[in-house]
Amino acid sequence: MLDYFVAGWAKLMPPYPSDLVAFIDFDNPAGALVPRVGNFTLNNTGTTEVAGYHGKGRQGAAGATGLMANAKILPLGRKSARVKIKTLTDGVLIGDFVNNGAYGINYRITSGKAAMIFVDSSNYSINLAGNAIVTDGKWHDIVFSWDGTTAATGVKIWVDGVLDAQGKAERAQTAAPSSNTAFFNVSPLATTVSFAGIMDEIEIYNTVFNDPSNTKREIRRRD
Repeated sequence: MLDYFVAGWAKLMPPYPSDLVAFIDFDNPAGALVPRVGNFTLNNTGTTEVAGYHGKGRQGAAGATGLMANAKILPLGRKSARVKIKTLTDGVLIGDFVNNGAYGINYRITSGKAAMIFVDSSNYSINLAGNAIVTDGKWHDIVFSWDGTTAATGVKIWVDGVLDAQGKAERAQTAAPSSNTAFFNVSPLATTVSFAGIMDEIEIYNTVFNDPSNTKREIRRRD
């Protein structure tokens, strides 16, 4: 009887968490670049299909390359982004960062470490880097989280389920960027900061991560 109710409850569960606003795993039967979650499309410039963390992944390349969305995906205010990466080099993973440096966010690998930047009116409101080296050619699970405010520990970076860095923003995010969201690069695509590593299972949330257990939940595929 208990098994019956458990099975029935599982069928009634929503396919994905309610706070998940975008999910790209490059394995969607509708198309490798079709998001599982999110009302947007991706335009590919120079990235290629490769083996991923689970199933297929996507590899970037040098130059003005990346996946460009036709929408602003990162939420205003509270937000988290989670991605699996495998790389030997630095570069921008996700960005709605205006290329001239005026306003926006990007999540990146800098000097081998996960880092988050928020530029507001050409000033760095967030410039936080972690400590763990992730450019070792192994898979890493990285989470970037910000509550959108200037709270003392409102900005966090997790690597493989462990808190790697935390800090504060100098200013809160009060407006959406003018550019749409890009993957493997900033927005619009630039020639010097593209990410040539592999990404898989990109998740974007409209909530924050405050403890390691939250970073370990696995999104179940619903083909």
